[in-house]
Amino acid sequence: MKISISIEKKKSTMIEKAKGHNLRLHATKSQLPKPAWISAEGNRIIVDWREDLIEKALSLSKRKDAVIAVELTIQVGDQSEWREMPTPQNRFGAVKKNAKTELEKLVKGAKAGIEKEFGSHNIVSMVLHTDESSPHIHAIIVPIHDNKLQAKHWFGSPSKVGSMWSRLHKSMNEFMPCTYTPKSLKKAGEPLGGEAHDKTKRAGGKNDPKKAQNLMMSLYDKLKEKIKPDELKAWLMEKVEQLEKQLKDAFAKIKYLEKKNAELAKVAKDAEAMQSRAERNERASEAKRKEAEKQIEELKTALAEKKHIEQLELAAKRDSSGNMHLRELGRRAGLESKGPRMV
Repeated sequence: MKISISIEKKKSTMIEKAKGHNLRLHATKSQLPKPAWISAEGNRIIVDWREDLIEKALSLSKRKDAVIAVELTIQVGDQSEWREMPTPQNRFGAVKKNAKTELEKLVKGAKAGIEKEFGSHNIVSMVLHTDESSPHIHAIIVPIHDNKLQAKHWFGSPSKVGSMWSRLHKSMNEFMPCTYTPKSLKKAGEPLGGEAHDKTKRAGGKNDPKKAQNLMMSLYDKLKEKIKPDELKAWLMEKVEQLEKQLKDAFAKIKYLEKKNAELAKVAKDAEAMQSRAERNERASEAKRKEAEKQIEELKTALAEKKHIEQLELAAKRDSSGNMHLRELGRRAGLESKGPRMV
């Protein structure tokens, strides 16, 4: 079986959502009906949630967007390695006989690897989910190193992450033989380490390897089994209830989509109105800009004309002053010529 490990960094705003999903505090779409669970508990607590570690990480954070915790999802094998192929009697596929033993190996290996890598003092929570297609473990740790938040110590570069994955695989392999493909050895198109946890591939889902039979084919199979009339009636009633539920869900979805379409139409209309207002404002601004430029040019012209007039007036004053000086010199020269004559 192949091991796949996914990593997701968590900021403070993401912690509660992860807690709700991992501890099953709210419903999840990937959860199967109870009869299809690989183990009866569905959600097994390996390490109890430690709120004190979250509070410690928050107290050490120096930024609002700091990485407070990191979630690792560890999955070994896909659903075909934990379940038999689906049948008309069991559309999810019967759980394999060795599943219980293999689950214990998965838990022990993952816990040993996480503790060795991050230290038990940094584990916020560890849970095993067996209520989905394939069993997998969610582990949330706080990246505290030297009493500081240091996610980069483990996840600071691709090489660090690759080395960490290899170490976790080695620890897992001691308890549960599994294969892991490092990036350096990965072939083109081959997934890193194995298939990632994909909720769309859940047993009994739309990608179930067994195509769903229609009602008439199912009825035909039931009649071939020669079941009792009461059992057939009960089976038909169950199918009718399922169809009614599907119709109800379909109508609810149609109503929801109609509401969303109406909301989108309103948003589009509002956006169109806003764009129209923006264009009008832009045209008005352009007109004001041109008017301001025109007034500036007129003002420049008026200032130039005023300066020219001032220069002419100054020149005229200079000419007038020069003429008066010449007249004064002439007058004085005339008086001197009319003075007493020598006998």
